[in-house]
Amino acid sequence: MIRLRKFLDSYFYIPVVFIVSFVFWYIAYSHRLDDNALVFMNKVENIALVTFGVVAALLLVLFKNTFYFIPWIIFVPFIFARPFDVLTIPVFIYVGLGIMVLGLVLNIIIYKPKLKIGKFFWGFLILCIAFVLGGINVPTENFVFQLFLTLLCVCAFLLLYCMIASSSQVDFKVIARLFTYLGIFLICQLAVYFFSQEDILAGFLSKNSNVGWGVSNNVALMLLFTFPFTFYLAMQAKNAKTIIYSILAFVQMFGIVVTYSRGSIFSLLIGLIVFLPFVIVKAKDKISLCGILIVILIVLVIGIFKFKTSMPEEFKQIHDILLKINLDNLNGRTPIYEECLKVLKENMIFGQGILSSYKDNGSGELVYEWGHSTILQTVRTMGLFGCFAMLVHLFQKYFVLLKKPNVWKITVVASFAISGFYGLFDVSYYFVNYMIPLVLGMAMLEYEFEKMNEVDYEVL
Repeated sequence: MIRLRKFLDSYFYIPVVFIVSFVFWYIAYSHRLDDNALVFMNKVENIALVTFGVVAALLLVLFKNTFYFIPWIIFVPFIFARPFDVLTIPVFIYVGLGIMVLGLVLNIIIYKPKLKIGKFFWGFLILCIAFVLGGINVPTENFVFQLFLTLLCVCAFLLLYCMIASSSQVDFKVIARLFTYLGIFLICQLAVYFFSQEDILAGFLSKNSNVGWGVSNNVALMLLFTFPFTFYLAMQAKNAKTIIYSILAFVQMFGIVVTYSRGSIFSLLIGLIVFLPFVIVKAKDKISLCGILIVILIVLVIGIFKFKTSMPEEFKQIHDILLKINLDNLNGRTPIYEECLKVLKENMIFGQGILSSYKDNGSGELVYEWGHSTILQTVRTMGLFGCFAMLVHLFQKYFVLLKKPNVWKITVVASFAISGFYGLFDVSYYFVNYMIPLVLGMAMLEYEFEKMNEVDYEVL
């Protein structure tokens, strides 16, 4: 047991979770074009879900510190080689979730942790209540299922949040490493997608990066979330480590660019204007950090110039992808915006509910239509009460982080704010792959808040 604990506390633990997760994803993804691909992918994903659930449950039973099971939960949304929604969700997700919940219950029984609500709890609770009440006054044939689904999601997230806030003991540097590995994981998935195309160059020049669980915009959103944590590691390191972490942060930013997600690229640029000067000022090794950033900038400028002169048609193609916007309908989003506002007028208080966004695609298949804005998605599904709840949650989240700010707090603000700013152009909240790292991240920070109450710390 002592050896196992040492391994879980070592630098090698998170990379092992990374490798296991990537292997499961790659096995399924590499067979996506085969005959009976869906059957094969289902089998791989089912094995992965049960494996992750069992490992998480065992770690919860063997150790009081709930951090040990968190990496498995962080990576699990990204192991799927195909997309699905609430109507097509794999049954084994419920199996894996059930096994994990059993582990959480046993952890409570065995170790009797003193449950804490955490500093972000009340705002998050109000948002959860609004999520459940969304569409409560709209009678539909899916009403009972919608109520069951929202209650299940809310209970799962609140249980996870409270358990982790109560008994997770992890330094912020480890949290930063965890999210850095998640960013590298996403870059590896993008690389597999690009290099598995018959025409690799055409793959790089298209805005259709599909890694299974998500597409370009989804990958870019998650990279917006992860790269500030890598910059934190660069700030805290010295010499070669500073250079390595800076390069890894840049690689994640480059990944955002090659997704050609306009909202993500704009969010990245706005975020860097504020965050990068902070990184430079607070870096322990400013010489190494500034040196590698200058080298990266020079390489980037030369690379863009060479690309433009040697491949002008391809350069123009990228230019058109990034800057071509149909002002008549905002690239097809105006009808969606109008629909959201129409729903607000008809169901002003609680909206139409989370399942109201399913539309017939013309062939009898139901397709989920996102609001393409966190605000409008909230308006459509939860009404004005949902907007109020979101404002309360966001106010508490940033108030807690900006009160007596230090380096790690500003890093978290950068991650939350840059990825949240993207929500003005597309949905960030309510996308489960984003919500899991966000909620677990907030919960893990409770240990750092406790340490700050016990010892003096440097305030900006």
